[in-house]
Amino acid sequence: MTRRLIPFYREMDKNNPGFTLFLDKNSGRVYKAYHKKVNQLIYWIAFALVLALLRSIQSLNLPAGTPLALSILLLLELTISFFTGYRLYKSYYFKNLKEVFFDQTRLQEYIISGKRMLKIDLIATVSSFVVFVLSLVLFLFTYWIIWYLLSFLMLVLTAYMLCSFSRDRFKLYKHK
Repeated sequence: MTRRLIPFYREMDKNNPGFTLFLDKNSGRVYKAYHKKVNQLIYWIAFALVLALLRSIQSLNLPAGTPLALSILLLLELTISFFTGYRLYKSYYFKNLKEVFFDQTRLQEYIISGKRMLKIDLIATVSSFVVFVLSLVLFLFTYWIIWYLLSFLMLVLTAYMLCSFSRDRFKLYKHK
């Protein structure tokens, strides 16, 4: 039997990596996934390298000679970004999944307080999608590679965030 995990509560803290709680729709079991702690040195090195790369390619325009070439480029962007976002989500949450046990009262408290997180997730997902659409439109007008890379990044982020939404998650909060 496959697990249908619904994320229903997330706790974030500056000093601790935090965790996300998942409810298995089929069995009713609760799982906890601890968030990975980001290595700050690697983060800043990657940030500097990305800035250097962007500065070096900022004057490049993508040649989109025909509508067919542009369509293939956009289709590749959609496919690769959705796959990347999905894989990032799965690797971030589902490698360190551990079953936890709560009494019914504590579980209900987590579900109720997780409803606020759903609203925040929806706002963030819609915002990243709007930035994706704007950057894609700007790319289509200018063919500037920076807009294309930004639209790709925002679509990866949108796909990553969409993985946490399911009909079951909305039903869970609807009844509480």
